[in-house]
Amino acid sequence: MKVQILKFLKNYFYSFIIILILIFLRVFVFQLYIVSGNSMLPNFKNGEMILVSKLGFQTGYEFFGTDIFFGSNKIKRLDVVLFLDNRNDLLIKRVVALSNDFYSFKQNKIYIDNEDIDKPNKSKSKTEAPNEIVFPEFKHDEFIPLKINGRVPPNYFLLLGDNRENSTDSRSIGLVPDNKLRGRVLMKLYSRD
Repeated sequence: MKVQILKFLKNYFYSFIIILILIFLRVFVFQLYIVSGNSMLPNFKNGEMILVSKLGFQTGYEFFGTDIFFGSNKIKRLDVVLFLDNRNDLLIKRVVALSNDFYSFKQNKIYIDNEDIDKPNKSKSKTEAPNEIVFPEFKHDEFIPLKINGRVPPNYFLLLGDNRENSTDSRSIGLVPDNKLRGRVLMKLYSRD
């Protein structure tokens, strides 16, 4: 009986290791998602499959009362991210403003550091935020209501859909705390077209 158990373990050891690696990759590194809705048209369509990096983002799983992070998320302006909204629905949106960026809405356009983000910009100069900015205290897991203009507090992001006329985003949800982000879109894998 012992010999049969050892033989069984030896035969399936590599399969077990491969399964553990796949589970690790799925939980902490990469995941496939299907886009639902039209808020990211024309760049991401309803039903498209996307590959999302989860490195540096909260997993939603707790181990011994704490979240485990692998890697760094290093989010940049214009990255496309997944996040949990105030109803815990998973949404896909574009990062329009980072921490300390000044935003303003004028005549249905958004300006970041006084530059129209929808127009190609030849000058890459950015207004730096002074070090002495003092932000009000926020609980780090709450959404901050968006005003007509303001500065994005540390560890928060302004997220908008590419299809601005048909998108539930920071304009209705508020500025999004970094602990609500769940991943960064790497690429489209499949499209119905």
